[in-house]
Amino acid sequence: MLKGMNQEANHQKTSRNDWVFLVSILGAVLLGTLIAPHVFNGLLSLGRTHEGWSGLRNLEFDSVTGRCVLVCLVLSLIPALKVTGMYTPSALGFARVDQGRTLWFRGLIMGVVSLLVVVLIGWASGAYFLHVDDKIKDVGKVLSIIVGAVLIGFLEEALFRGLLFGSIRKSSGFWMAALISSLLFMAVHFAKPEPEVTPVYGDWKSGLEMFKHMFYTGHHISHYFPFMLTLFLMGVVLCLVYERQGSILMAVGLHTGWVIVIRLSGYYFNRDSNELPLLFGEGELVSKTYLTLIVSIGFLLYFWRSGKKA
Repeated sequence: MLKGMNQEANHQKTSRNDWVFLVSILGAVLLGTLIAPHVFNGLLSLGRTHEGWSGLRNLEFDSVTGRCVLVCLVLSLIPALKVTGMYTPSALGFARVDQGRTLWFRGLIMGVVSLLVVVLIGWASGAYFLHVDDKIKDVGKVLSIIVGAVLIGFLEEALFRGLLFGSIRKSSGFWMAALISSLLFMAVHFAKPEPEVTPVYGDWKSGLEMFKHMFYTGHHISHYFPFMLTLFLMGVVLCLVYERQGSILMAVGLHTGWVIVIRLSGYYFNRDSNELPLLFGEGELVSKTYLTLIVSIGFLLYFWRSGKKA
């Protein structure tokens, strides 16, 4: 009887925590869209009045809105974790910190090598040809891409695997938790506002108006497939890595490695759409190839057969 009461109390606590995180995420999104117009106007003003910041004149409102929402989401995690009593590294999936560096590095190498092989196969077969963008000749640009990939790896894994998958996993099976978190992971990557007319000056509701342009459906089919399925399977793979390792640190490294190769290869290579369309599709990025989808399936099978959860 006591065991049943404890299980019921734990279930109620988990449900309460899930609601706290849901409200926190929705509140962060709303706050980000409301402050975006003020941030946008302030940055434009700074670019117009200070010659050294003239590059700010070219900012686009949808880009500023996306970054404001991301910052608010990250900042909302701390109070949400405090309210739920989960303000610990393990709440975000950062267990086994004693082996953290090894796990992260192993994941990083696996991520970089797996997609680098896809790029090199494409180059050798003529599907990709070398075309170095002038922007990537700047060392600062390369460093910013790498640092950005590291941040994306930590933030997205803490949110989608550590919090979302981790909290659902406590009250359901692995596949249900992996399905929900991976579908949301996939959807977020397509949630990029593409308004018909970009605001040149933001008023209080400009950010809110971005919602109706959040999911643009006018792209060619190559923009969605196989990219959607690849993102979903990558999400499941990262959940499985967390399940097997008892820590998201390897998933963080794997995610980081993928992002580094995807972003850098876009600056070094262009796609010849006439070559091997069945393997490399029509998209420019390596993440939109059928071969990358096959790599994702390979990772799924590998980690599924790697043993029981930690």
